[in-house]
Amino acid sequence: MQGRFGGGRAEIDEFGRQRRHNYHNHGRKPYERSGGRSGPYRNPRGGGRGGRNDAGAAAAGDASADVEKRLSTLIAKVGDKAGDELRSNLDALSGVIQRDYSKFPDLILKTLRQCVLEFPWKVTIYGTLLGLINSKSYDTGATIVNSIYATLNQKLEFKDWSSVKVLLRFFAVLVSANAINSTTMISIYNHILKPISENANNGGGAAPQQSEYMDNLVYVVLSTLPWAGKQLQLNLPEELERLMGVISTYVDGRRSVFPSKITHIFDNEPSSVDGLTWLKKFVSVLPRNEWNLNTIVTPYDLFENELSQAMQHSFPPLTLPPPQNSNGSNMDSTGLESAGSGGYNESPSALAYFRIPRPTIQIFDYDPKLKIQRFIIQDLITDSLNQLDYNRKECARCVLGIHLLCLPNVAKAVQDTQPNTANPTGAAAGRENADGGDDDQAVQIKGSSEIGKPLVIERLIMETVLTNLLSTPSQHDHDIFLSSFAVELCKLGSDFTFHIAGSSIRLLYNRLPQMDAELINRFSDWFSTFISNFGYQWTWKDWEEDIKTQTYNAPQKTFITESISKIIRLSYFERIKQIMPQSLHQAMPPKAPGPKFKFTVDVMDDRTKAVSVAVGKCIKAKGTADQVNEILDEHYGQWDDLDDEQERTNLAREMLIQHVLLSGSKTFSHMLNAIERYMPVLQKYSAGSDAKLHIAKITEEFWILNPQMYVITLDKLLNYRVIDPITVVEAVFDAGSHLGQWNRFHYWEALHNTVQKVNLRVDQLEKRIAEARKTISGSSGGSGGDGSATKDENDMERDDNNNNDDDDDLVNVSYSQIEQYQNTLTELRQEQKNVIIKTIEKFVEQLNSMDAIVNNEQLGNVDEDITNNNGRGGGHSENADELDHWWLLGRYREFLRLYRQQIKGLAVTLDSLVFSTSSKPELRQAFEDICQFTS
Repeated sequence: MQGRFGGGRAEIDEFGRQRRHNYHNHGRKPYERSGGRSGPYRNPRGGGRGGRNDAGAAAAGDASADVEKRLSTLIAKVGDKAGDELRSNLDALSGVIQRDYSKFPDLILKTLRQCVLEFPWKVTIYGTLLGLINSKSYDTGATIVNSIYATLNQKLEFKDWSSVKVLLRFFAVLVSANAINSTTMISIYNHILKPISENANNGGGAAPQQSEYMDNLVYVVLSTLPWAGKQLQLNLPEELERLMGVISTYVDGRRSVFPSKITHIFDNEPSSVDGLTWLKKFVSVLPRNEWNLNTIVTPYDLFENELSQAMQHSFPPLTLPPPQNSNGSNMDSTGLESAGSGGYNESPSALAYFRIPRPTIQIFDYDPKLKIQRFIIQDLITDSLNQLDYNRKECARCVLGIHLLCLPNVAKAVQDTQPNTANPTGAAAGRENADGGDDDQAVQIKGSSEIGKPLVIERLIMETVLTNLLSTPSQHDHDIFLSSFAVELCKLGSDFTFHIAGSSIRLLYNRLPQMDAELINRFSDWFSTFISNFGYQWTWKDWEEDIKTQTYNAPQKTFITESISKIIRLSYFERIKQIMPQSLHQAMPPKAPGPKFKFTVDVMDDRTKAVSVAVGKCIKAKGTADQVNEILDEHYGQWDDLDDEQERTNLAREMLIQHVLLSGSKTFSHMLNAIERYMPVLQKYSAGSDAKLHIAKITEEFWILNPQMYVITLDKLLNYRVIDPITVVEAVFDAGSHLGQWNRFHYWEALHNTVQKVNLRVDQLEKRIAEARKTISGSSGGSGGDGSATKDENDMERDDNNNNDDDDDLVNVSYSQIEQYQNTLTELRQEQKNVIIKTIEKFVEQLNSMDAIVNNEQLGNVDEDITNNNGRGGGHSENADELDHWWLLGRYREFLRLYRQQIKGLAVTLDSLVFSTSSKPELRQAFEDICQFTS
């Protein structure tokens, strides 16, 4: 916040010294020369440099800026911690705002709006502040409240459900601060739930229509109702009961249990993990405690007399967004949505990609009497992570201080608690057993309790971070933020904070055998990034036994080997080898990641050597594509013993690809230059689907010891259309070479990169067309010159390397160019459809035939280099085939979750083409569940 408002560190100067409050100096730095009349060289007559007017204006400008800075800082920092001075601070600040509002209306409105949105844990502070302002000046209070209400309407329009929830909580607190009455709050809730009520009234007794849109409407009401429940129960008990009835009818009638467990984190967790179902159950018990939360300080209770005299405000009805996606997309002729293709790169405000928080994974023990307080604090932490994800440092600093606003003995920092010498982190014991407990908030890990002890804020934060990280479906951008946030948390916190993080990792590691396959991948990426910021120091010896005894594709052993592979990417091979204990070296690649060039001198016959030397010299001398093509034609044309022309072509293709990859193996730039220089000959040898698949396999063989470069090279070849998306799908699901390797992460990374690239191309072209139409509609003539530049599909492929919108190309756009765009868009959408269908087909085909294909003999034929690179040493256990099936099934569920919008649009096609009667029931069940789960 300090970066946005400035002045966040006003108490020290730029040298780190305590700042002296020389108010006469207008807040200038100690080395600044005073100017104007206040300076030592002042001229009473205004003479000298600039005279009295210029100097006075400069001083006035400095003073105004200083006042604005101090005012915004006061608003942002008020209530950072509870204390005896909180009452006087709020009273004084409300007076300052009332007095200065006429001078700085825009600044005050902007600052208050941002503070309410970005500091959700201080909701009672800002609710009380606004109540005090309203009690002192009704007009000022009305302006501010209406401005925040307009922001709520705007967030609803864009379906920014996280911000809607934060703002609704604020208005719920305003009821207690007497700025709005209970009737107004009930009216707000009723407007939000209007589609739910209408659905129930029109259902005729049938089960309520379920959708993500309606789920989100119910969620934002249900999650904020505890903050207004006490006043609503006191003033409008019948309306509150009716409201709860509408919510209960919808939640109880919706489908929240999916037989395939497609949204579960752990295979053995109970069905009660559905976020909406659990939240309704939690809120339903609050009336037994008279809706008392007893968690965060409620300063409005300190101003009961002042607030009771204030006049209250009312608002016009909210404008609800339509049920479809926020971009207003509809299904096109291919069955896919015409905008918002989805995947990792979707806007966080899009409806389909908001994730209703699930019950928290309980890693540590807590006093059961603090169950309500634990939920409230972790709910505030979740909102803080969502609202402050633009600044990880500020977010970490803020959430570490949430306990300062808690009531006594509710929550404390870890250094303020009495450490348990037997179990210093407070980690729950007996972690191998899971218990959902109908009466407990979390997916628990049984263990001893900490009766009578306050909650530890660092534990609450780590549980919240890991729950958000491991929740499904994925929000990729937010997952990246969570990794950097955890690092900042440990840097800013005490030494105990890192120990708590370490305990959390170890406890979740023990539950990996029950964790979803995608989430193991995600947890591994998070762990690798986390420890890379602390010198890769970890208790690696704790995992020695798992490396020695577990089968190569066991979840825990896979987690170790893939995490080590990732940290080698983040560092370098020799350093990581020195850090690792000797017993874990078998989990590492046999040597530093690098290319595996096939045509070395000692393994070739004479005529193959002649071709390889000629091609190698030509490429090294930066020969042209035509020269390389002539060498290949000349040499392989002389091989008379090969009657099959296709065999000769395959040999030439392999020689070409191996040498091109070798010339580009040094850096990414070398790779791009090599592909561009020899594009003509690459295009010649990539004609046809079989040729493209052959290139993908050659690429994998070349980079068999460097999975990262394999994924990157495939991506670059895809950009230049040397291969196509279907090629990558075929290559990933090549059972002949990948059987027994479904636990490897990089194959799925390549697959998802491909699908996301296809989606991104569609999104970019849709945006281009929309901007072009807007340009034409906004111009007088509505047409551009026929010679205006337009981009075809191949140009767009190269633009994938950067995310420029190329808005300049739209200045002189014409109707004919829009038609060209539209034709290209039709082709891209068809490609998008084909990729989704082909991938689902391959998943079903492989899983259906797994029992017949996977056996020890076939697993034993895996390439030795791959075996070494996987760190498999120790052979296969009798359940290796079952684990292989488990990994592939988990990746199938992942694909359904990530691209559920497209899959829902293609449901009829997929049902007829893929999910025939011969498909396994569990595969069809997962498909039906994801279609039911999706709006």
